[in-house]
Amino acid sequence: MNKEERLHFENFLWFVFILLCLLNIDADNIEIDSIHNNVIDNKSNEIFLFTLIVTFFIYLYFLIRNINSYDEINNKKLYDIKVLGSLFFVVGCLLLIYFQKENRSFPFSPS
Repeated sequence: MNKEERLHFENFLWFVFILLCLLNIDADNIEIDSIHNNVIDNKSNEIFLFTLIVTFFIYLYFLIRNINSYDEINNKKLYDIKVLGSLFFVVGCLLLIYFQKENRSFPFSPS
């Protein structure tokens, strides 16, 4: 994939990320309704899990992109920080997915 195609694909990923944010807002509203009705609604937990899984794959893409770009970079020490940061996002997302799957009745969003 050339640089222009990659940037178009990344623009698509940002659009997907915006949609995920809207889904999380909807899930938060479901949580608010659950609080008012004094009932735990698992629909919001399903939405949170879905958005976390999709977000994981977005972060994984950026980690792989950063690793693949490593050889082209002149300032490797600075780029190490970028790759490490990407790795932290992937690991953090995995931990949130684990939390969400293990605590299905937790009364609030995982993040």
